[in-house]
Amino acid sequence: MVAFLAGCASSPTTEPIAPSPPVEVPSTGVARLTGGVGNEVVASFDQIRDGVRPLQTAIDRCYVTTADEGGWRENLQWDLDVAANGTVTRVTLHPAEYWRGNVIVPGVAAPRLEVCMERILGAMVLPPPVRPGWIRVRFET
Repeated sequence: MVAFLAGCASSPTTEPIAPSPPVEVPSTGVARLTGGVGNEVVASFDQIRDGVRPLQTAIDRCYVTTADEGGWRENLQWDLDVAANGTVTRVTLHPAEYWRGNVIVPGVAAPRLEVCMERILGAMVLPPPVRPGWIRVRFET
């Protein structure tokens, strides 16, 4: 397994991603890709960054437009099944737990954020070389 420092089970979408209404997104970004695990699918974390880069505005829009629903937002992980051609075939929120004070709390996205991120990450294509398998990505706010 190849792990990268610095940084899912729905069906793949068959419909094109509809344009979202304009939303003001801070120029510094909202949800930053901060980590990932390549699981021998990619040769470097840069490939994951390159796959996320064209989707970054849409990812930020997911976070901004769903902010009113609350839920865990600061450190979410997603498992992506990747085909040999680099396309993402399945996206699943990765269950995680985090310490808050003396309590462990689940890092579960609110429903609208989860659906939005599944749709956006399902459109990701990783640049070659790619082997089929899964990767995990982490976004922090």
